[in-house]
Amino acid sequence: MKKFSHILYGLLLFALLSCKKEEIIAAEANSASASRALIGTWYQEAGPYGALRLKREYSFKTDNSFDRYEKVINSSGDVVGFRQRATGKYELKGDKLTMVYLQFYNSDKSKDIDSYEEEIDDLIPSGSIDYQETVTLEYHQMKNIMMFKYPPCPFDHSCIGNVILFKA
Repeated sequence: MKKFSHILYGLLLFALLSCKKEEIIAAEANSASASRALIGTWYQEAGPYGALRLKREYSFKTDNSFDRYEKVINSSGDVVGFRQRATGKYELKGDKLTMVYLQFYNSDKSKDIDSYEEEIDDLIPSGSIDYQETVTLEYHQMKNIMMFKYPPCPFDHSCIGNVILFKA
């Protein structure tokens, strides 16, 4: 009977450990799937502001780097200029995306929509920075939509609401 209880205990321990291993494998697969879904270009448009609109693009790369562009586009969707560019590194853990901005490039013109640089190389580096942003991701893969869900905002702060991005 003692031998039987040792065997039963061993089988129970094996079952528990293998279940945990399957959960870890499933979590890693979900993380890898989420990482693959993130790779590429995502965009959001705002406006119109007269004949122009703003288009913010995030380009996530396989080496965990990203570029963010703020482009000025016309009513046909053609890029007519650039207002900002940012570069950085990102980390995706589960549904949490952390973006660490390393460098911003800005237009030296006013912040008016009609003021922008025609060429991206005309943007001026604003020095290295250490700015970090963490959002919760929500994917709708069938519709190629991703949402940045920002943390709750204290009542006395000006915060960003959820941002919906479309796969380019």
